[in-house]
Amino acid sequence: MSATTLSTVAVPASFNMYAATSRFTITVHNLTTGQTVATKTAPRTLTPAATARRDSYPVPMTSLPGAPAVNDGDVLQARYSYQITGGIFRSSDPAESETAVAVS
Repeated sequence: MSATTLSTVAVPASFNMYAATSRFTITVHNLTTGQTVATKTAPRTLTPAATARRDSYPVPMTSLPGAPAVNDGDVLQARYSYQITGGIFRSSDPAESETAVAVS
């Protein structure tokens, strides 16, 4: 499996003024086989600012070593986790994609 996921996150100015780091994690699950086929973490160092932050995360995804192949017609779903930290403040949010059908 090889694909790119694109996610956008928004951080309000009231939190962004303390922002120091963020971590965006994506995991792709094959719902047909019940197995995880890919995972990727994208950490970033942030510069605090008194304005709202809107970041896009284009993340290239490749299969995990030893993961079973994704076959034509398999149903896939991505799950996301975004964590932002600033000083003693931390915020974490999960999300998940719509399902998609693999085409080879």
